[in-house]
Amino acid sequence: MKCRILLFILLIPSAWLWAKSRTILRYGVVQTNFRKQESQSLNRWSFGVGREYFPKGNRNFFFGYDMMLVRKGVLLQDRTWPGSGFDYSGAIVGDIRVEVNFLEWPIKFGFCMPLFSDRFRLSLFPGVSIATPLGDHSKVYQKGVVVFPDEDPGRIDYDYSDELYMNPTFNLILGAAIEYRFIGIELFYSNALQQTSGFTGLIIEDYFDCWQFLLRLSF
Repeated sequence: MKCRILLFILLIPSAWLWAKSRTILRYGVVQTNFRKQESQSLNRWSFGVGREYFPKGNRNFFFGYDMMLVRKGVLLQDRTWPGSGFDYSGAIVGDIRVEVNFLEWPIKFGFCMPLFSDRFRLSLFPGVSIATPLGDHSKVYQKGVVVFPDEDPGRIDYDYSDELYMNPTFNLILGAAIEYRFIGIELFYSNALQQTSGFTGLIIEDYFDCWQFLLRLSF
């Protein structure tokens, strides 16, 4: 229901103010990094569809929006978390492969200009997006266990503890595209304004920034 309302709001100004439009299909590779902690980027995928609208008599400025399904992933190595539930008598040491599917709604305003001829065009576009997590496919890989003595259970500073909820986030985006007629390539950067947490049922909280390298087709 919320998605339908968002589409309706976006279509109203485009129907009144913009004379020419086109559909954009995108597919490509995603590289993601956590901002606050050391992580290894995992190459994952992204695909989606969008619309771009040009004002009457002008092909240099455009407004656009997309619906993207994005798989983001990072590897966290040698981390610790509680043994099980509320049992703090020991700690698990291992790696965590964070992988989450997001439904993203970028909204952007851009500028495009011809390069060598009118068939070759360069586009630059800033904007914002909202990313809603659809499914957590993260996994943990246990390497070992640290057990505390019964007479002195003690505690350690775990890297992560229990958490079950994942939150949507807002992002700033910046992209560039080069096209020849109806085919092109696109470089797209997303900078998270909020932290995402709750991967694998643990409090793994960080900013999910990513690069997308996309092939795009327009018609």
